[in-house]
Amino acid sequence: MRKKINPWDVVLLMAQNYSLSKAAALLGADRSTASRALKQLEETLGFNLIEKDSKPARLSDNARSLLPSLRALNHAQSQFDLTLKSILSADVPKSG
Repeated sequence: MRKKINPWDVVLLMAQNYSLSKAAALLGADRSTASRALKQLEETLGFNLIEKDSKPARLSDNARSLLPSLRALNHAQSQFDLTLKSILSADVPKSG
């Protein structure tokens, strides 16, 4: 079974590492899985996230313009997850 990965995580990691293979490895997936995830997202969005002819891999202008919002969203999600984990692990009666 293939590991399902979030293509936005691939974009964030590619912004840091300039490598699809490295991004995939950091997500515990192979390059083809990361590539498929990006391709599906690109088809949904209607534009490329990766400049296809660049070596090393480079984010497209559109992807780079999304990075500040994507980083903020990623940070907010992490904060949400930590808060939820804290609530769930607390010995506080849950209200119904």
